Amino acid sequence: MKKKLSKSNFTACEWHFDKETENHDGYEGVMNSLLVAAIEKEKQGEYEQSEILNLLSNATSMYLSAKDINQPFKALCRISNRPYLTPDSFTQDALVFFEEILPVVDSMWLKARLADLLWLCKKKKNVDHAKIAVNAYISHSIDSGNFHKDVNDCFYRAIVLCKGVKYKDGSKEIKNKLYTSFQKDYPDCPFMCGSLAQLLLLNELDIKSNCRVNIVNRLITLGQKLSESGDYLGSIDYFDLAEKEQKNEDESEWLNCLLFIADSNKHQGDLRSSDSQSVAKYFYEETLKYYLKIPNKYREELGVQKKIITIRDKIEISGKNALAQMVELELPPVDISDSVKKSREHVSGKESLRIALFYFSTVCILPSLKDVKEVEQKSIENPSIIDDIHSIIIAQDGRCVASVPGINFDGVDAVLNHRIQKNFQINICFAVKGDILPALSKLRDEYSVTLPVLKSLCECSVLVPKGRENLTAYALWLGFGGDFGNAIHLLCPQFENMIRVELKRVGAQTRPITNNHIEHEICLSSLMDLPECKEVFGEDLVFEIKSIFTDPLGSNLRNDVAHGLLDDSSSSSIQSVYAWWMILKMIIHHRPKNSENGALAK
Repeated sequence: MKKKLSKSNFTACEWHFDKETENHDGYEGVMNSLLVAAIEKEKQGEYEQSEILNLLSNATSMYLSAKDINQPFKALCRISNRPYLTPDSFTQDALVFFEEILPVVDSMWLKARLADLLWLCKKKKNVDHAKIAVNAYISHSIDSGNFHKDVNDCFYRAIVLCKGVKYKDGSKEIKNKLYTSFQKDYPDCPFMCGSLAQLLLLNELDIKSNCRVNIVNRLITLGQKLSESGDYLGSIDYFDLAEKEQKNEDESEWLNCLLFIADSNKHQGDLRSSDSQSVAKYFYEETLKYYLKIPNKYREELGVQKKIITIRDKIEISGKNALAQMVELELPPVDISDSVKKSREHVSGKESLRIALFYFSTVCILPSLKDVKEVEQKSIENPSIIDDIHSIIIAQDGRCVASVPGINFDGVDAVLNHRIQKNFQINICFAVKGDILPALSKLRDEYSVTLPVLKSLCECSVLVPKGRENLTAYALWLGFGGDFGNAIHLLCPQFENMIRVELKRVGAQTRPITNNHIEHEICLSSLMDLPECKEVFGEDLVFEIKSIFTDPLGSNLRNDVAHGLLDDSSSSSIQSVYAWWMILKMIIHHRPKNSENGALAK
């Protein structure tokens, strides 16, 4: 029986890659060309040929991540309804077919991909496959029109393969091609020489020292030219490459590079300050980073200390101004009148204040962490364009307090956590506005919440340590009076102590001892990371506490209170209201499971 996956069937396909598109689309162009050809063959009834072209299209659909030695091919796009493809997706029959057709493949793009897959996937390694891949990768011409369309990555991958299999002839040819191209000028692509230099300076290529000096000198010259023309971004990239090389070679030139990069970032920040303060802030922060790289012993001599003070002021000012420039997105209003009505009824008409307080502590129940995670995990399977973008979290004073990498930059876990936190913060907003505040208002209408009652409540609670009843009761009483700002400033440190005491009851170590026999109490964020935490409080409550008090992606109230970052307005935020109510709920509901271990149960 004739095989479907055979050299003769491949030859019969008569597929050739269009040279006119070769310099523009890289592997994406090859993949699309094969896919179009497969569809055409299917229309003609040539199903075996269509199957072959589809298979080869799959092989070229993966993204070449040359810097990752172990996994150079990554899933990039979904073709039709088929799953994301990786090298493990190809069967043994497919690999046998790739090896069979390798000698007759005339497209260097396809030949390199098939040879590299064979080198990676076959259990019995054949060095010839790696060498074929190298020769195919470096067969591409180097020019500004094609270099950043996969040709750059092709040369990078070839360098890695040459190093791995000790292919000296291949390395020599790569050096010659790259160095010759590096000597040319590319007026239509200012950073072309920078990309070439990055490859030439790779340790795997082992360029001779005199050659490295010539490369660095040319980088500095090109960087200075770009700076003189006002292209500070381009000049920064060139000097950044030179700085890395000069650090261990010429200290004086290294310092000059650092100063040049810092000053160029400052100029770029000044240029962008008129249209985007947040972008300006980024460049000012980069400026500071390079100033701080200069050793202390040189800072006075180079006038860097004064510059550091100046740039810190610019960072603070641009951070505050950035908030004013941000666009506020308004969502359609949500009708919470039904929730408001039910929450008021929930606490109304009870026999006593104590019973009413108990009902108040159960006025809302947020979704469990498991449920929220399941929702967001399903959502992240089809990420939006926002998930692909690196994002930063800005505090009210303009500081960047957290960052989230894009999902395509190995940031899946970070993006998922960010989504979960956003989901939780939205739930908090609805809980406070639709449940907690309306119920609190009704409670105050029907009862007089007095300090003695709250003190008695604290005395009966296992969560409030002895000797802390007055402070805790007073803080809760402030919240019942609507003074959430003062309430949260009192509750935060007391709540941290409550957590610490409960963890100590189950044997958790909350006081590490240094080599000098000094003991210090760890902060709330570290307490919440202790393994005993989930045993004592449960997974949902641990997440809730972290989100409200310690997670930079959440409310981070503990940090803001401890450092005095809350003002008259922000201290009475929705998050403060929820934190106050959550602590009240915990005080009311937590009771010992048994007298032996003191663990808590809701």
